[in-house]
Amino acid sequence: MSVKSCVNVVPASRQGPRGPPEALRPSACAEAEALGEIREQRDMLKACAPACKASCSRAIAEYDEGQRKTTGFGLDAKAKERVLKACVVTCGKDCEKAGKSYDYIIPFRF
Repeated sequence: MSVKSCVNVVPASRQGPRGPPEALRPSACAEAEALGEIREQRDMLKACAPACKASCSRAIAEYDEGQRKTTGFGLDAKAKERVLKACVVTCGKDCEKAGKSYDYIIPFRF
């Protein structure tokens, strides 16, 4: 089984009244593969967890870097940790679901 996880961090100001927010940059994507037999749903985490963690980490780091360049302010370590944890957990749960692709929004205010 292989997993491709793509994540984008978008400011709340880009959220429209309907539909997904408009992205300012390409999504950060990561792929992972689980070797061996997948017998149960939890076996899929062997591929989901690394892909989700890598794509969430990259997307958050890119957003933080952009904010520091444009505004001079970025995310503090505690905020980064909270957002990363929420992103990885949500991504992992969606990854375990049947189907090809799921979109989700995790609202955070900094």
